[in-house]
Amino acid sequence: MPESPDYDELAARVGEAAAGANTALEVAGALHEAAGEPGEDPIGTLIWAFNYDLVSQRNRDRRRQHGVFAPIAEWDGGQFRPPLGYIDDDWLMTWAEVADRGEAPVVVSRLNDLLWERKFGDRPDERARARLEPSARRSRASETRTPH
Repeated sequence: MPESPDYDELAARVGEAAAGANTALEVAGALHEAAGEPGEDPIGTLIWAFNYDLVSQRNRDRRRQHGVFAPIAEWDGGQFRPPLGYIDDDWLMTWAEVADRGEAPVVVSRLNDLLWERKFGDRPDERARARLEPSARRSRASETRTPH
């Protein structure tokens, strides 16, 4: 991954890829298609973010093992995507920067949910609230529109 990604450009690329996506896995697929060279394109760190499984509350055993977000696939002796707790802080910073610039609810919600679960940053509670921000902005905008 480049040393210092252009977060504005990266957030725009993620937003473009997420256009029309309704689920995190749809975003992951779109990002995978938009990705450049593996290991060089910072979008790769975001593909990982959208490839975690949101574990149902009914699946108590899996939640106990992994928490709210689990690797998308597991098999005897392995798993696809490391546990969320193993993700490097540099990657988390990229997720935070893109979440802060994002507009698509599926993007902002997923990234902020992951960051909240990791208790990332000085005020992780702000991540829990920030996941609602895009819809709150749209709601406030529609309330302030003047009827014609």
